[in-house]
Amino acid sequence: MVALTKQAWQFFREHSLAETLVAVRSQSAHPLIQFIKYGLCGGLSVIVLLISVYLLSITVLPAALDPDAPNALAKKHQLWANIIGFFPANFVAYFTNRILVFTPGRHGAWIEFLIFSAVAASANAVGMLFAGPFLIERINLDPRISQCSLIITSALVNFVARKFLVFSK
Repeated sequence: MVALTKQAWQFFREHSLAETLVAVRSQSAHPLIQFIKYGLCGGLSVIVLLISVYLLSITVLPAALDPDAPNALAKKHQLWANIIGFFPANFVAYFTNRILVFTPGRHGAWIEFLIFSAVAASANAVGMLFAGPFLIERINLDPRISQCSLIITSALVNFVARKFLVFSK
């Protein structure tokens, strides 16, 4: 990681701002820049997910983020809120990653989206099994902390799968 950071810094010093912006916009950008762009796209997707979960938790699934709710109810509501919130978050993640981060073309657009969605759903399921409701029920963890754990777990699985299964040519 240190070597990648040094390479990126050297690139920035050797190129003009215009050249740097072209390189940053490129899908074949330096790996560190690509990872930063992936993080920004993921951050936007997480915001969409959290807004969805929050809106659901103040309307139809009130125990989803309530630390005072009974564990069984919090687990159930958080699970449903994340399943529902997955769809708009996945849509945002797909289009931002396709446009800004990865090189599309390994598969047709619809197949690519379906594989992307299957990878995201699998990563989300892994996150929910390990970090979401499991931590609420078994460890009595605050639902808000378990939500953060779910996001981190899912993000790690997603990056590797997207890089090597969905978009890589």
